[in-house]
Amino acid sequence: MKRRPEGPAAIVNGLLVLLLPPLLSVIARYVFEGHSNTSVTVRASDASAMMDALREFMRVEVFLLPFAIFAGWRTAVHARRWLECRSSGWQGVGESGATAACLALLVLTPGIVRRPTEAPPYVLFYGGAALAAGLIVGLVLRTTALLVLRAQGRHRRSMP
Repeated sequence: MKRRPEGPAAIVNGLLVLLLPPLLSVIARYVFEGHSNTSVTVRASDASAMMDALREFMRVEVFLLPFAIFAGWRTAVHARRWLECRSSGWQGVGESGATAACLALLVLTPGIVRRPTEAPPYVLFYGGAALAAGLIVGLVLRTTALLVLRAQGRHRRSMP
């Protein structure tokens, strides 16, 4: 079976989408929870806390899995095109932004339908914020894919 050079880049980006958000959440919770002196947190036993954390992790992973699969698939497509000098990979950054904006619009749809005259500011703000976040994620994924391809010694083929 022929080894595809875009495979490792796709796997790394899929895992990045799947594992980075929960990891950042744990880090943020650890960093910000320890600096507050306004409340006292009562904790259950370590086993119970671990099970709660595992349940929360699985809940997040079920939500992220389709996005991770999509990111891996699109990374493979864009990496293959990049290697063949048919694309610069920036289309993937745009796709990431568009995906995030569409997801925001999907979440806002019930409110838009119920109160269409009051919706535009919310659509602009939340849609714009999601678009910006998606573009940042896309930029990170593009950079990661290029680093993985270059680490494998893969470079763009010269034009015929």
